[in-house]
Amino acid sequence: MEKCFFSVIVPVYNAENYLDRTINSVLAQTFKNFELICIDDCSTDKSKEIIRKWQVVDGRIRLRFNESNCGPSFTRNVGLNIAIGQYIVFVDSDDVLEKCALATLYHHISVNSVDVLFYNTKEIPDKEHGLKTFMGERKGEYEGIFSGMELLKLFDKNNEHKVPAWGGAYSNNFLKKNNIIFKNGVIYEDNLFYFEIMLNAEKVSVIDDVLYSYHRRIDSITGKHEFIPKIYSYMIIVEETSKLLVNKNIRFTEMKDIINLIYGWKDDFIKEYFFYINESLNDAYDKLSIDNKIKCIESFFTGVSINDYYNNIYCAQLELIKKYNNIIIYGAGKVGRRIAGWLSYNNIDKYKFVTTNPKHDEYCMGNKIQKFKDVKDSFNDTLVIVAVSDKYLQAVEQNIGNQYKYIVL
Repeated sequence: MEKCFFSVIVPVYNAENYLDRTINSVLAQTFKNFELICIDDCSTDKSKEIIRKWQVVDGRIRLRFNESNCGPSFTRNVGLNIAIGQYIVFVDSDDVLEKCALATLYHHISVNSVDVLFYNTKEIPDKEHGLKTFMGERKGEYEGIFSGMELLKLFDKNNEHKVPAWGGAYSNNFLKKNNIIFKNGVIYEDNLFYFEIMLNAEKVSVIDDVLYSYHRRIDSITGKHEFIPKIYSYMIIVEETSKLLVNKNIRFTEMKDIINLIYGWKDDFIKEYFFYINESLNDAYDKLSIDNKIKCIESFFTGVSINDYYNNIYCAQLELIKKYNNIIIYGAGKVGRRIAGWLSYNNIDKYKFVTTNPKHDEYCMGNKIQKFKDVKDSFNDTLVIVAVSDKYLQAVEQNIGNQYKYIVL
């Protein structure tokens, strides 16, 4: 096959509802010197038949099949391995390239031959399922040519990191020279790919043109995965990025900016983790100082128990609790039991469970649940820990009134 300027790589898995639109958007480009590589990752729908149908119409389409379902990283790497274009463009199998996309990229690359050319994208959320736009266009000024490190700092300053691989055109020679491929077996593979690009690229430029439409769906691969694979993926990305920093001999002053960004990822992720455990923890986490947030994050990534997370999040509340001789846990459900376990972990065993209207002879963790209005503890030496969901919080606070000092966990 003759050399072409662009190789457009499309990983495909069960995309029969969107694939015609995606392929048509590539074949309709005003710039014609490209190949379209579609790699089917063992689809169980009619995706393969759709690609074969288009192959008959246009000889620029190359179709490859994975022998087993290997995921997007492996599938994209198959495309990279066979691509003959001077520049690589990635398109997901449910997204759309604007008609002038390749022509616009060719024009800019012809003027300035760069390792990477980033462009703007627009997001089309699945409003039917309540999804909202979370990734807008870049608004910063990025005229000229930058090193990857220079641009990384600018993106960080403007809070405009856009890590998806489909947001840029990449020199094939640059990728091969630096052995940059996608990490297999992780969900957020674009994050690591992005860092490898930025840490190795000597010439990067950014254009304002919106050349790509990203259709965010409720069943997208990053949205549907269970929590444990997400943990694994984030930890691998942080570990691999750390290795990159060391291997590239990045100076500490420059490394610090990247480390801050990685901590930002971990910051977002740990909030997601706490949401997974208990939504109310998010509010507590947001109120922490930077130092305590870092302790909390570090404890998470060293695999400590949930009680250690509580200690890092509720450090100030724990000191207050220790000042009281009598502790009342208002709520005997999942949250209340978890709070009781945390208190015991910190050698605080003198607590009682209360609810508004307990059932007759109802017990929680070996303790009889009392009716709050029947409690006769000393006002000055008693702290009430409210351990209920938001649904009941207002009623519980009204019930407590001014009778006792209380905190909400």
